[in-house]
Amino acid sequence: EALGGGGGPASSSGGEEGIIVETNYRVYAYTTSPLKRAILELFCLEEYVLPNLYVGRLSRESCNAAFEAGIGAELIVDYLRRNAHPQTYRIRAKTPVVPETIADSVRLWEAETKRLAMTPCAFYDKFESKELYLESLGHAKERGKLLWSNDENMRLAVKLDHYNDMRTFIKEAKSRNA
Repeated sequence: EALGGGGGPASSSGGEEGIIVETNYRVYAYTTSPLKRAILELFCLEEYVLPNLYVGRLSRESCNAAFEAGIGAELIVDYLRRNAHPQTYRIRAKTPVVPETIADSVRLWEAETKRLAMTPCAFYDKFESKELYLESLGHAKERGKLLWSNDENMRLAVKLDHYNDMRTFIKEAKSRNA
């Protein structure tokens, strides 16, 4: 049996187990399985539990917790689709068992967690020698101010608050190496 597959005691919905997802982000899982409930709790906020029914809600916060745990949007949507209640196939014959607005929202929430962060920085790329570049790189690393470096092209970016210190260091290094 696949994780969250069928089988188990009968539910009040005609003896069938499965998950129903509504467009209001509410998730109904007809099951008595503690494992299936635990899986749903990884990405749903529990609203209430009856002996054969778990009711939860998908939210940005609950899904973000799942993303942080390494569970991706596609895994969540796929789990909901694979474990859809048989009744959803009969009712939604020509529409997805997980509403597309819900699937798109979960994907969008995951994409939001992968946004780039802008950090003010100073960029250095005109080093007179490989030695000066490596000394400057080491200086920035030691102070925890290095944001990015490219050894091949002798380029580096440091946090902007380190600009004056870096400038002084490079001047001193140039005079030592001259």
